Amino acid sequence: MMAAKNPPTGGGPGTNQHAIRGVAKGRQGTGLRQGVGVLRDATHLLSENDVACEEIVGYDNDRGSFHVNPDGTTGGWVSHQAMVSPEAWVGPNARIDGACLITGAAKVHGTVLERAEIYGNAFIGEGATVKGGAKIAGEVWVTGNAIVKGGARLGGNATISGDALISGDARVDGRAAVSGNACVDGNAHVTDNARVEEDAYVTGRTKVHQYARVEGSATVTEGAQVFGNAVVKGDARVDGNSRTGGDVVVSGNALVTGNTALSGDEVVLSLVSQR
Repeated sequence: MMAAKNPPTGGGPGTNQHAIRGVAKGRQGTGLRQGVGVLRDATHLLSENDVACEEIVGYDNDRGSFHVNPDGTTGGWVSHQAMVSPEAWVGPNARIDGACLITGAAKVHGTVLERAEIYGNAFIGEGATVKGGAKIAGEVWVTGNAIVKGGARLGGNATISGDALISGDARVDGRAAVSGNACVDGNAHVTDNARVEEDAYVTGRTKVHQYARVEGSATVTEGAQVFGNAVVKGDARVDGNSRTGGDVVVSGNALVTGNTALSGDEVVLSLVSQR
């Protein structure tokens, strides 16, 4: 690790832009300097022994500093372009790179890149990545190796886990959960207590809500809606402007398309199409 450099006399990239916490304080007897100090303002340090961590080897020589958590422990690395509130928690293995915004009591143990924004009490677990222009708020948990990117929006008490991917302009909120290798993208909206699991794919202008489940290798796309206690599973596909609700189960290689409206407790195993 490269030794920290003395800070410049004026504001600039050498003093972390968020100017909240993250000054590295030299420890006598070691060549390692780790963040345990606090900035009084953007250009002055609390003591002569405090030095800004201007460069961290291994992160493309970008300038940044170690965040200091609310309990005084040293957190992970934060780019000088990022803004992190003093109430936020940054885990020791976390990386916050780019012009990210972390506010409130958010906890970040994973990777946050580019222009991503994390608000509220959101939790980003070690191994998870949030990037692009994605925004996460509320009590959302992103764990495992999940990726949230693009213009995705997460809110409420949603949970994203496993190797799930949320991208495009997709929204996941309420108490919805996306897990396994599932992918939600496009303008899809997964909300309420809905579940998207395993290798399922939800895309287009679709809405999966209430207590509906999409699982297996099923696809829900175009302008379709799946709601109630409906289940779409197997290799089934639901598309068009169809509406699948009630206790309907669409499975196997079934296709529900067009303006089809399904309800009740039927099991669909083949093509169903209505104009």
